Amino acid sequence: MATAGRPLKDLVIVITGASTGIGAETARQAAAEGALVAIAARRPAELDAVAADCLGSLAVVADVTRREDVERLAAATIQKYGHFDVWINNVGMGISHPPMQLTSADVDHMMDVNVKSALHGMQVAAAHFMARGRGQVINISSELGRVPSRVERAAYSGSKHFLNALTAGFRDEVAATHPDVLFTTVSPGLVYTEFGLNALHGGIDSRALRGKAPGQEPDAVASVVLHAIRMRAVDLYTAPGAKQRMLDYLEGLAQDPPVEAQKPSIRPSSVVRRVLIVVAMEQEVMPIVERFGMQRVSAFLPSAPFVAWERAGVAGLERLHVVWVGRDERFGGVNNVATTAAAVAAYAAIAAFGAPDLVVSAGTAGGFACVGASVGDVYLSSKCVFHSRRIPGSEGSLEEYGFGHFRSPPLPALAAAIGVKVGVVSTSDSLDSVPMDLHLMRSEGAAVKEMEAAAVAWVCQALAVPFVAVKSITDIVDGPHATRSEFESNLASASDALQQKMALLLSTIAGSSLQRWAPGANAPPPSLPPPSLPPAPKSGGWGGGTGMSTVLVGAGAVLGALLVMTARR
Repeated sequence: MATAGRPLKDLVIVITGASTGIGAETARQAAAEGALVAIAARRPAELDAVAADCLGSLAVVADVTRREDVERLAAATIQKYGHFDVWINNVGMGISHPPMQLTSADVDHMMDVNVKSALHGMQVAAAHFMARGRGQVINISSELGRVPSRVERAAYSGSKHFLNALTAGFRDEVAATHPDVLFTTVSPGLVYTEFGLNALHGGIDSRALRGKAPGQEPDAVASVVLHAIRMRAVDLYTAPGAKQRMLDYLEGLAQDPPVEAQKPSIRPSSVVRRVLIVVAMEQEVMPIVERFGMQRVSAFLPSAPFVAWERAGVAGLERLHVVWVGRDERFGGVNNVATTAAAVAAYAAIAAFGAPDLVVSAGTAGGFACVGASVGDVYLSSKCVFHSRRIPGSEGSLEEYGFGHFRSPPLPALAAAIGVKVGVVSTSDSLDSVPMDLHLMRSEGAAVKEMEAAAVAWVCQALAVPFVAVKSITDIVDGPHATRSEFESNLASASDALQQKMALLLSTIAGSSLQRWAPGANAPPPSLPPPSLPPAPKSGGWGGGTGMSTVLVGAGAVLGALLVMTARR
């Protein structure tokens, strides 16, 4: 970080939460540049160790959730140095409870530590600065104070949103009469400190994520904090690319986005008449084929392993296509599960059958109990992401490209009409998951874990075709049972639930615009499947599977390339 701007030498800087992590590193770096630091924390031994590294410092044992301790800290600083120039509110605590498990005590604790401690500091410091005519308050917030992307940190995220709002309010109020008194927000992302370990209800030690998840060392964050002092900055992120992530999130919230941003979501004039379903496993495709009485398409890419069926006038649609990705005979005829086959099959189907009106990735999947998923639940995607395409430390947007962030059309009314839940679907090529996978899925707020949806979503985004995933839960990722055994024991019942919801979904959306089901639209009541549909097959006769993808896409331009590709196999 550049050292331009006002020098730190002889500035008096108060830092709370300074016994470890960001606070301790900020104190050390500031003292090394000649600042006079007054540091505060609850742990005397750790605080004294930091003070020993900071020549001429003042160490005050204090609990800044108590206003009297904050006033005592300010008084001790003024007694030693005569004044203070900068006050840094650095105290904070995370939490590891998802919203459904939160108690009033949990929320109170988040507010006490993350909001009230800073409120006391801002009020006490502002009074001193206004009397002097100048000064700077710095509040250490979080990226989660802008983007609530961690389910188990929802209460923490809310408290940081509150802190940001308070900071802005103080800034505007005080600036009206004292323009040289500044209120600054600094927002780190993941920092390799004790933060996760010390979270309310416990958690992963954030230091154990070095080299596994993109983050920063506390000294890097401290250098940004000191930069904010030198430059009297108003609002800073500490991680590269953070501002763009915030902007992307806010853009995604808009109900009326620009046309270009809207392309992968909803085409208001598009009426759903044509659907193409891409299925990963034979055990899952046959119930669909038999339920809708479909006929095999013999001429569909005969040199490729894919198999296709079609039928006109089913479930109120003009035409329905189903494509199964087939088997790999090299390995005894196993199903071609996971992302590669799903993406290629989607492109092949698009080229062969033309442009449909919607893409639906449907199938069985794992679910997260921490966000309320249970075996037998069926989910409609809000977005799809990859949790195994990790590109940490990359420049520009390459890291975010790894996650993908493929947003589905916002269809809450459709979900309510057919009786399914809405959530984030996360994709990888593995049935199991390692700790880093779990961390990334939780950071995205994933409700569903599976093996194909994001790959099909990539195809749809590239071709500007609406896409949604429908997933029925067979196993609980964060539950006590082994994934494979729970998946196999619940596959039949979960597939049964899936087939029922798929039939209802198709008959409900047939002939209507997706815009009709968007937020704020007056959606019609759900229609029942046409009585002429064949009954669903009994669930007891079907074996294990990984997922079915319903894809409505159109791009005949890729046909030639696909034919060349399959001819060379």
